[in-house]
Amino acid sequence: MSVDRDHAAARAARAQALLEAVEADNASLAAALERASAAHERAAELGAYYRRDWILDHEGADALGAAAPTAVSSQDAVWNALTERDRLRSRVNAISKEVGGLYREGRKEEAEGLQAESRRLGEREKALDAEADEAAAGLRSLLLVIPNVPHPDAPDGDSDADNPVLDSGGPDPDSYGDSQRVPHWDIGTELGILDTERATKLSGAMFSLLRGAGATLSRALTQYGLDRNAESFVEIRPPSLVTTETLTA
Repeated sequence: MSVDRDHAAARAARAQALLEAVEADNASLAAALERASAAHERAAELGAYYRRDWILDHEGADALGAAAPTAVSSQDAVWNALTERDRLRSRVNAISKEVGGLYREGRKEEAEGLQAESRRLGEREKALDAEADEAAAGLRSLLLVIPNVPHPDAPDGDSDADNPVLDSGGPDPDSYGDSQRVPHWDIGTELGILDTERATKLSGAMFSLLRGAGATLSRALTQYGLDRNAESFVEIRPPSLVTTETLTA
């Protein structure tokens, strides 16, 4: 009988410890939910911000500089929420095992109390899981609209005129006569194989539209390059349309 009493006392102590641990978890779970929700809201705000047309002005550039720590903070919130969710799930599983033991010992009231607590924790687990998924989606949206960051060695400037010349080669530019100093875009336009005006209307600046012999030459050069390296790769013609998930993977 003494052994049975000792065993029951140990069971009761473990059950009490579980209940105390559950109560201690409540505060950390609430904090995790708050962090995940705040991260999602901030990610949504920055996502809308970076979609504005003035992303490249100084105000947009300043906000872009603040995006990296915000993304890291959002990632931390998602990770913390998932960690808390997994810890809570483990706690629910432990309580379930304890409930079974209490029922076998005939301690129905204690078992029902733990069951009620397990149900409350299960609801919190689901809420935390949803919050983590929502925050992760917001973080992903934020990361998708942040452009690539220039290399630290890239100089600041307003145009290509500010680019420093690091190396040069070939004939001395001064050796060309005036008749040889004709830009390729002028030659292409005069020959009717390049239409920069229509390209600008279709796609904006810095794009080209080849036509006639220009398009044929471009296609021939592409095929020539493929033929020259045919032994180095397997040529693939993918579908013309792909899913959104493929484009954003």
